[in-house]
Amino acid sequence: MKDISVDLMQYALVGASLFILVAVGFLAIWWKGLAKRDAKKELKNKKKAEKKQQKLEAKQQAKTQKSGQQLKPTVQEEEARAEEIAREEAAVRAEEAARAEAAVRAEEVARAEAAARAEEIARAEAAVRAEEVARAEAAAKVEEVARAEAAVRAEEAARAEAAVRAEEAARAEAAVRAEEVARAEAAAKAQVVGATVAAVGVQIPRFETAHIENDRVFTIKFYKMQTSQLFENYSFRLEDSLTIGRNPGYHHWTIVDDLTVSGNHCKIYQKDGQVYILDLNSTNGTYVNDQRVRGQMKLENHDKIGIGQGSYRIRIE
Repeated sequence: MKDISVDLMQYALVGASLFILVAVGFLAIWWKGLAKRDAKKELKNKKKAEKKQQKLEAKQQAKTQKSGQQLKPTVQEEEARAEEIAREEAAVRAEEAARAEAAVRAEEVARAEAAARAEEIARAEAAVRAEEVARAEAAAKVEEVARAEAAVRAEEAARAEAAVRAEEAARAEAAVRAEEVARAEAAAKAQVVGATVAAVGVQIPRFETAHIENDRVFTIKFYKMQTSQLFENYSFRLEDSLTIGRNPGYHHWTIVDDLTVSGNHCKIYQKDGQVYILDLNSTNGTYVNDQRVRGQMKLENHDKIGIGQGSYRIRIE
């Protein structure tokens, strides 16, 4: 196997050498051909140049001979030629003057256009600046107005809050006085009437009042609305009336944990076999089915009552 591979390598080297020799021979022949062709071209160009030179020399000789044979120009011909030269120079000067004048005019027009454009740009910039200033002033005025309105609202809110507090204080004081009067009257009337109003499961201390005899005694149940469930919070027997407020020890239902409930907020009572609700001039109002109570309003089963921040669904039994 080794001898065969060595022989193959030798054959390959010999073949490559032959190929290289043949290629070199062809290249040499081609190069000689190129050299001969370039030499022929150079000889041909040289001959053409010589012929051109001979023709030019012949033309120059002919011109010199012709100029020698021409006669000298006369005075009139010289004057005519001078006049023509003067006219040509005047025409050239006029043309140059016209070109210069046109250039000056074009430059003036360009300057005027540039000045007009600069003025337009300046006006546009001035307008933009004026608009920005106007917008800034308007924004400042709006902000000032908003601040003034906010200050007025804050002052009004403070005044309203102060008025509410003063009203609540006055109502609390009036409630205390009314409670004292009611206690005295209740103590005097207890010997004759002895009527009481009590809530089911809830004892109302120091609250007694006389009531009108009705054919029916209602039970009012309040369900506080929370998410999708209803929770029963309070249940009262309604023989005559039921008062609701924030003054402690004075109402059948006292709501002390809600500052939006007035001292004397509302009253529920029955009349001619029907149940009504009456707002007692509360600050934030009493609502039935999202409608504010003005005066008295008849209640139906499952109505929604809004007292302060609380919302309740009632059941009348």
